[in-house]
Amino acid sequence: MEKKVSGIGSLISYGRGKAKENIGQYWGVLLIILLINVAFGVALTTFGMHPVVVNGIERMVPNVAGHILQIVSYIINLFIGLGMIKMGLFAVDGKKFSLSTMFSHSRKEIWKYVVVMIIVGVFSFVPVFVGAMAFAFIGGFLDGALSAHGAAIGKSVAFILSFIGSLIWIYALIRVSLFSGVTAVDRADDLGPWEMVRRSWTLGGGQIWKMIGLSILMGILVFVSALPLGIGLLWTIPMVQIAIAKFYRERDEKKEDTRKTDDALVA
Repeated sequence: MEKKVSGIGSLISYGRGKAKENIGQYWGVLLIILLINVAFGVALTTFGMHPVVVNGIERMVPNVAGHILQIVSYIINLFIGLGMIKMGLFAVDGKKFSLSTMFSHSRKEIWKYVVVMIIVGVFSFVPVFVGAMAFAFIGGFLDGALSAHGAAIGKSVAFILSFIGSLIWIYALIRVSLFSGVTAVDRADDLGPWEMVRRSWTLGGGQIWKMIGLSILMGILVFVSALPLGIGLLWTIPMVQIAIAKFYRERDEKKEDTRKTDDALVA
């Protein structure tokens, strides 16, 4: 059995090592991704934009063909994201994979992955929108109902509450989002979309600081590697995908071992 990995640095090192073992397949996939996005970019610029004058300034905005191209591009990139997650799991599990792995998805995997991504997207957007509207409403109400001094105090309290709410939201978002995509691919046969999101939340229990630290470190690595014309992404994208897959796999196995032990004790 493969050695367990603990610690953020160990996960990144593991991802780097596995990415190196499979770098040929990953580079082929990343080349395809680049060509697809360049092709859509050229098509959008050539056929999908038309000029519109706004306040005396001419701007290029998408026309009907442009919107169609954007939707098709989004769908293809959704497939690619699904394939990248699958490749990360295959690398961790020691399974062989090729370029065809990127697009070999069952209908069940596709629709469940899409629904899970929609749930995570809604979870990402709605609290921010509601919070912004609530803050603006409270601020406007206090301005009209209280003196200048009272309104200032009220706004300070509202800001503090918004800040605390933002921290809670970030905590919940990380627990929901980090493993949701991986779970959607790995458990497509036996879990529904909402159960997958709940599973992601469960797997993140007791791991929030590790998840935050890993998310921040991966973000920094991706940002820095993108600076030299994006060349560094050829290494960091596979590394990040595999590190997340490894983290997920170990958490998933630990939860399953705990469940089996509990079932044995009950029996």
